Amino acid sequence: MEIPEYFKDKIVQYFGSKGEEWLKELPDILDRCREKWSLTDIVVAEDLSFNFVCFAQAARYGEVVLKVAISSAELYTEMKALSLYNGHNICKHYDFDSKLAAMLLERVVPGKNLTSLEDNKEQLMVAADLISNFPIGIDNNELFPTYQDWLGRAFDRARKEKIVGAKLLSLMDIAEEIFDDINQQSASQVLLHGDLHHWNILQDREGDWKAIDPKGVMGVACMESARFIDNHLNVVSAREDIDSLNLCNYLDEMVSVFASKFDKSKIIIANCLFVLCVLSTCWRFEEANPKEDQLKESIDKCEFILKYIKNL
Repeated sequence: MEIPEYFKDKIVQYFGSKGEEWLKELPDILDRCREKWSLTDIVVAEDLSFNFVCFAQAARYGEVVLKVAISSAELYTEMKALSLYNGHNICKHYDFDSKLAAMLLERVVPGKNLTSLEDNKEQLMVAADLISNFPIGIDNNELFPTYQDWLGRAFDRARKEKIVGAKLLSLMDIAEEIFDDINQQSASQVLLHGDLHHWNILQDREGDWKAIDPKGVMGVACMESARFIDNHLNVVSAREDIDSLNLCNYLDEMVSVFASKFDKSKIIIANCLFVLCVLSTCWRFEEANPKEDQLKESIDKCEFILKYIKNL
C-alpha cells in the first residue's frame, strides 16, 4: 500500500521528528491491521488530513473504513464518542486497537457529502435536522474535554506565546464573556460531535444522512450548530452572486433555523457561532506556516458576526 507523498510532507511539517518516526512504522502498522481484521481490497482515501484513512473489505463487517492516527489520545476520544452514540445519526464503530492507534468503522456508502446537494437551503435544512438531534446526555462528563477546555488552552497559548495581534486578542476577550453567558443560560452539558461540517455529513444507500469523524467534546447542545454555520458561511460567500448584505441576510436565515431547532433565541445561536469562529481563528494561527490572507479572512469573519450580533 503506497503512502502519498503529500501526506508524508504534512505529517513531518506538523509533527516533526515524531512524525518521521511514525511514518517509518506506518507500513508495519497497516500490515498488522490487515491481518488483525482480515482486510482486502484496500484503497487509500483521497485528501488525507492528519490521519491515514483507507477503505477496505473486512471478512466480518463488510465495507469498512480503517483509520490510523499518530496520536492514540484523539483517536481514543473519537472511539469513545462513537461507542456512546452507538450508531445514532453516525457511522458505526466496529473495533479499536490502542497499541496500533487504529480504528475500524462502518463505511457510509455511497458516502456523498452534503455539498452534493446543489441547493444551499436544502443543505441547511438537512444539516439542521441532523445537528439538532445529535447531542446526547452521558453519565460521565469527565470522559471528554469541554468547550471550556478548548477555549482555555487555545486562548492561554495565544496570550503567552504572543502569536496573535491586538485585534484578535480583543475578540478573544469578548468571546470569553459571551461563552460564560452561554454556559450560565444552560447548566446541562451534553456530548457533542464538535466538527459537524459539510464534509463530515454523508448519505447512505437508504438516503439517510450520517455523521463521521466526531471530535467528542462536552458543551451546551446549541454549540453543535456553530461549526456548520461557520462552514456554510464559507460555502455561501464563495458564490459570485453574494455581497455583504445578502450574506448577512443568509446568516440571519441560518441563525433563525437553528434557533428554532434548538428552541433558543437567535442571539444565543449567533453567540455560539462567534465563540467558535474566534476559537477556530486561534487554531489557525497555530498551524505551521499559516497564510496571512486566510488569517485576515478569519478575523474579518469574526468581526462580521460580532456586528451582526450587535444589530440583533
